[in-house]
Amino acid sequence: MINSTVSHNLPLELSLYLSSYISALQIRKAIDVPTINTMIAALNQLVDALTGLERILTTPIPFSYSIHLWVVLILYCLALPIQIWYYLKWVTIPATIIITFIFFGFLVAGEEIENPFGYDKNDLNLDHFTSNIIRNELRAITASPPPDPAHWAFVPENDLLFTMNTNERISPDEWLQRGFKQMQRALHS
Repeated sequence: MINSTVSHNLPLELSLYLSSYISALQIRKAIDVPTINTMIAALNQLVDALTGLERILTTPIPFSYSIHLWVVLILYCLALPIQIWYYLKWVTIPATIIITFIFFGFLVAGEEIENPFGYDKNDLNLDHFTSNIIRNELRAITASPPPDPAHWAFVPENDLLFTMNTNERISPDEWLQRGFKQMQRALHS
């Protein structure tokens, strides 16, 4: 029977599926313990990022703070012409208009930044991000199987390992035969 529950928190649902996949790999012993630990740590980082974004989304700026900013800005803009009249004379009028426009623009932009997620005109378009960008990236990543290290790491062409002298070409197989101590001496020199 398929679970018909619909979640509106897609990142949380994805983390649940990833967690169950890691658990299944662990139960089947398909992957070694360090790799499982790395996968769990990466999943925990994803969940921490999700938690941080949720915190940004759900923590409102206090209403009194917003009102206080508006009142202080209005009082400042009303007092501004009196402060600059002595220096600018009639240029005070356009200067006050421009400065007021700039300050109120900053205030409104700050209010828009308070909640960058949603469906308002200036909000981040996360639907586009998830449906186009991430889907295309996942498609590109999974389009070909992961490369086998035997085909690119331990091949004769990869033979400048641990050497400072380009005339001395030693294959990885030969380094494996020489042993750990020889590799360490080559790294130290």
